[in-house]
Amino acid sequence: MLNEKAEFEAYITNPESSSPRIQPKLLTGNFSTDCSLYGIEQILVVLARGYIFDTYREDEIYSDGFVRPELLNDTKLFLQRWLGFHFEHANSPERNPAPSYRRQASNGTDYFRESDGWFKKYWMAHCEKNEKEKETLWKNLETKWTETLSVNDYRENQITLNSVIAQALNRGSLKEQYLVFRKDPSGAPVKNKKERFSYLYSLKAGNDGKIHTLYEKTRERLLKNIAAYLLSQKYHPKGQTFVLLYRGQLLNWYGIDDAKGARSIWYFPRCVWGLETKEQIMEAYSRESQWNFIKFSVNQAFLSYFDFHLIDPSQACDVDTSKYWILQDMGHGSKSLRCWNQ
Repeated sequence: MLNEKAEFEAYITNPESSSPRIQPKLLTGNFSTDCSLYGIEQILVVLARGYIFDTYREDEIYSDGFVRPELLNDTKLFLQRWLGFHFEHANSPERNPAPSYRRQASNGTDYFRESDGWFKKYWMAHCEKNEKEKETLWKNLETKWTETLSVNDYRENQITLNSVIAQALNRGSLKEQYLVFRKDPSGAPVKNKKERFSYLYSLKAGNDGKIHTLYEKTRERLLKNIAAYLLSQKYHPKGQTFVLLYRGQLLNWYGIDDAKGARSIWYFPRCVWGLETKEQIMEAYSRESQWNFIKFSVNQAFLSYFDFHLIDPSQACDVDTSKYWILQDMGHGSKSLRCWNQ
């Protein structure tokens, strides 16, 4: 999530990967017959942002105060071709220009060719049903989502190609950012590198009355949660402490394929901070049993004390690395947060 460029690359390369960025059971509800695609809109927004801002210059996006029709049509077609669904006109000659007439990205990449049918290849590779069941389920999925995505609606709370493109234009080009926060103010030396971030928190006892160890992978998830929170804050009113957290997007970053909605995977209420008050670092609320729509917050005093913030890579050289950690997002899965200043 901190590295949106790496996220985009993961969505257009190697659809049959054994360790995909998009977690298949999480996305599809374990390939349920209701043909849900949980979080597909966030994936499509990243794809649209990557395509638009790598293919069009800033001065080419708008004309007379409106988005250029060419851009809208090209982006819709790119998303349609990525999905591999049979949208009306998506495969017709007039909507599918020859390679020599297609726009290429600034790096020379033909995204149409690179990602053509990516999602269908991915879905087929990871669905474990027999061939007949797969074909039937895919047809049902295709019917449902071509109809849903084709609705002429730009509202953000609707999942349509138009709303995806509107969100993409609003959020701008893909970015890479680093997570920065203060090192242990006590200056206490840490012998085990795996424990270097343990000064950030203490643990409350579990239901059995015992204080259990927080594993390294859980510490990384806690830091990813904080980064996700800071990212999400940018799209909420200033001063709003609870933000919308997309669980699917977060678990994709973790590399965990959970279709059951287990809260314990991402929510760590036993993590507290403060010498006396022992305040909970994270809070989360949801009225949905699957925890797909989540209001999420990180303790503001905690963020302020350790000075958690995001920076552009170009700003890293200005950070006092004797006092601050800088974490770089290398992709997805465990150990994907790399300490820029070891």
